[in-house]
Amino acid sequence: MQPIHVTFTFTEASYAQVSRLLMTRILNRQRKWMYVLAGILIAITAMSLITGRWQMLVAFLIPVAILIPMWQRMMSRVYKKAFDEQEYLHHPISYTFTEQEISSKSHGGDHTMPWETLVRVVEKPDFFLLQENETTTGFPVLKSGFADEAEMERFRELVRSKNLWA
Repeated sequence: MQPIHVTFTFTEASYAQVSRLLMTRILNRQRKWMYVLAGILIAITAMSLITGRWQMLVAFLIPVAILIPMWQRMMSRVYKKAFDEQEYLHHPISYTFTEQEISSKSHGGDHTMPWETLVRVVEKPDFFLLQENETTTGFPVLKSGFADEAEMERFRELVRSKNLWA
């Protein structure tokens, strides 16, 4: 099998998209806190309905309605700042996939690892996420870096042959 070469450069938008997914994956591991917050919201709603004190419910929901957009704006700024500060992301990143290994070259250095290092590969609309273990988030390979759809399909077949498809 011929090696598969992928080269791409992150843009601020593509970096933000990947970062949002990775942050979501991290937050999903902390689901118990989401359940606690949902329980608090349900308790406040129930107390408001039982006691007839709509003010309590409104007093809780107004800050929530304000905090959600503020959180989204703050995270957009965080992603932009992270992208701006990570100089190596502004340069091309190249991957070469062979039957035996995955090689990467970037402004930050070169790295080679065997396929056995990965636990799964997840396909998203704009990138593939290669995960090294269950606790880390992995690293993205942008689909825009493939030469064409046929090359991307060869990559999918290689991933299937390694039994890593999620």
